[in-house]
Amino acid sequence: MRICTAFLLLLACRADAASPVFALVDEFDRMAAQPLWPGFDARKTPLELYDGTNTYLFRHPAPPPEFSPVEGHPGFWVSPGRHETMRANTSVKLGGLMTATLEGADITLAPVLVHECFHVFQ
Repeated sequence: MRICTAFLLLLACRADAASPVFALVDEFDRMAAQPLWPGFDARKTPLELYDGTNTYLFRHPAPPPEFSPVEGHPGFWVSPGRHETMRANTSVKLGGLMTATLEGADITLAPVLVHECFHVFQ
C-alpha cells in the first residue's frame, strides 16, 4: 500500500510540473507588462487557475491550507482537483484577498486572465 501511495504522489508531482499553467502565466506576464490603464498592473493580482486536473494559486501571499507549494515553481501553490472557489472566469475572495480566476490553461486564454484581473482592480 505504501508503494502504491508513493507512486501516486510521484505521478501527481510530475503532473504539476508539466501543467500548462506555467506557460499561460508566462504569456500573461508578457501581455500584462504593457501599460493598459492608469494604475493597473495585472501582475500584482493573485491568480487562481484550474487546468482541468488541479487548481493553482500564483502571487497569493496567504494560500489556504489545502494548497501546497509546487516544487520548482516558486510562487505557485497547488490543490488537487477543482477548488471549491473555482466557479468560472471571474474574481473571488480567497484567503482574504480578491483573486482573479480562470478555468483552462491554454496560453490563448492569457487575455481573458488580464481581463479578470481588471475586475479585481475595479
